[in-house]
Amino acid sequence: MNAIVKSAKLHWRFYREFLNNRYFNVGLAAAATAYALRAAASGMFIPYSLQEVTNGLFNRSSHLLGQGLLLLALSGVIYAASEWGFKPFFQGIARSISLIKIGLVNSMAPRNGGERDRIGRLVNDVDFVMWNLGGIINSMLPNALTAFVAEMTLFEMSPLLGLIGLVGLPVYIAVLEHYVRGVHIARAVERRAYGESIQAASEYIEGRAGPDAFIVAMEKWLRGIDKNIHLDRVYWSISFGTGYAVPTAIALVGVDLANKGRLSIGSLVGSMSAALTMYTALVNAFWAICLLGQNAVVIDRIFSMREPNGQRSQSPAQPLP
Repeated sequence: MNAIVKSAKLHWRFYREFLNNRYFNVGLAAAATAYALRAAASGMFIPYSLQEVTNGLFNRSSHLLGQGLLLLALSGVIYAASEWGFKPFFQGIARSISLIKIGLVNSMAPRNGGERDRIGRLVNDVDFVMWNLGGIINSMLPNALTAFVAEMTLFEMSPLLGLIGLVGLPVYIAVLEHYVRGVHIARAVERRAYGESIQAASEYIEGRAGPDAFIVAMEKWLRGIDKNIHLDRVYWSISFGTGYAVPTAIALVGVDLANKGRLSIGSLVGSMSAALTMYTALVNAFWAICLLGQNAVVIDRIFSMREPNGQRSQSPAQPLP
């Protein structure tokens, strides 16, 4: 867990020094509200809708059937209406990018060409971090909420099935730690080579050097990217395998419970739906932690370039009045 904790602490520092402004905070609150509503819809309303519709058809009950269809319709309304909660969120990210870049450039007024190159790489890294951060929040927050609600729904339908639903979590923790440790090295190589390639290309185009330095930089960049691609495949293959193995186990146990009369057919269908929803959400929520590991390398670069010779400077990103 050490690599994951270090990455999370670095992002918290980045938030405190750069993102603690009203635009980002209001946008995040709006998005969190939309995500919570969607988590209730997909993690609870839809499984219960399937339960009620199935039991209504099995028992020929129009009341249960109507309740199930109403929950399904309500889920659709929630998804459509909550989309507008993301407008202030993305506006907050864009506004924060502007604030960070203005503050960084003002605090690092260039005095020579080398300083200009450093600022150029810095503002490029700001774009990388901020849009990646938006993707991380968009992946982690809704999926974590959905997984939690789905697990509570599964436990409510059957405590035994709810406990089985938790057995995949240690597998995810192990693969996450492996990923974050490895991707920190891979991204460091890729980002460093990316900066070197820009400088080498500029010197070659301006006739101040040959193409060899640029070719070497691109070869380094490819090595970093190849390692990143390999780690991605490790994460997704293990995660998808776990994400289908656990719901399959839940289905097998649930069928046995239904055959013994300890679980209704509707609850069996609802439990399977909740389990699949939960693990689909977990795969995407934990992927956001993988992205934290990628982002951490670039955040380190921003802090190190902002603080030449190890000297701390006052945070440049302040909310506009």
